[in-house]
Amino acid sequence: MKKILMTAMVAAMALSVQTLGANLIVNGSFEDPDIPDNSWAVFSSVTGWTIQCLAGCAGPDSDGVVHASELEVWDPTVVGGVEAYDGDQCVELDSYDPTKISQVVATTSGVNYQLSYAWRPRPGANCQMDVLVDDVVVATHSGTSGDWQIETYVFTASGANSTIAFAELGPDDQLGMLLDGITLCPWVGETAWAAGSRYVSKGNWATYTPYVADSTVTLYAGQTMEAGTVRFSAVASGNVTIAITLNEGWRFKDVEENVKIQDYASAPSVKPEPGLFEWKGDADPGESTFEIAVPANNYYGVHVQVEWLNCDE
Repeated sequence: MKKILMTAMVAAMALSVQTLGANLIVNGSFEDPDIPDNSWAVFSSVTGWTIQCLAGCAGPDSDGVVHASELEVWDPTVVGGVEAYDGDQCVELDSYDPTKISQVVATTSGVNYQLSYAWRPRPGANCQMDVLVDDVVVATHSGTSGDWQIETYVFTASGANSTIAFAELGPDDQLGMLLDGITLCPWVGETAWAAGSRYVSKGNWATYTPYVADSTVTLYAGQTMEAGTVRFSAVASGNVTIAITLNEGWRFKDVEENVKIQDYASAPSVKPEPGLFEWKGDADPGESTFEIAVPANNYYGVHVQVEWLNCDE
């Protein structure tokens, strides 16, 4: 019975990670609806997005027609030789009036998510755009020229749904910010250990590393994923500097004491309990490296809490 329950739990965990893995934004490159090459078109409905007019919505526009809540889709190059950042199409956030687009996505409370997007001003236009997560402005971009700029923002979901929105704040002149390549992906938490020998032969896979001066070993997460490297310096003033470097697509988890180290004179047979590591540090999630000096010894257990960006763009 225990074996059956364990198999079911592993399967459920695998399904959970698999479900989290996809880019959660629908139509983030605005390829639907598909329009002819080198053209533009205005739509009151675009797959995945809610469209809201922000100014000048009630009165007729320059063509004598009331264009309420419409989004302009480009298949460049229409103006100034602009190419789409991702795929063939992008959107402009001021078709006839300044526009806000939003999308509600299913999230898991407590999980970290990374929002990525590309923006650029329409050439020669005075553009300004707010980026919002759950109605809170998290970034503002403005300008009159320039190439595509790639931005990322990491947030922790507070509920079962999160709302992502982009709003044009520039003048009501039918010239707005260009937007493309929007993704929203989860950071998946893992426990990681510097490569070495297992503390115990069965069960927990935690490992400790024999000390070798100026040596580098792999930092393994989830037992088999290569999250980065751990380097051990030569002894200086009785200490060894341990340098942790994460691979691209990994980051230190945004929690206190995400790096824990225990030193040993002889090979250990029992893994330290989570709160009983002798040496602890706070690695910045925004950095890919972290160093900590610990007393020189013969073996080290190096435990790191990390996350990997699970994103199928």
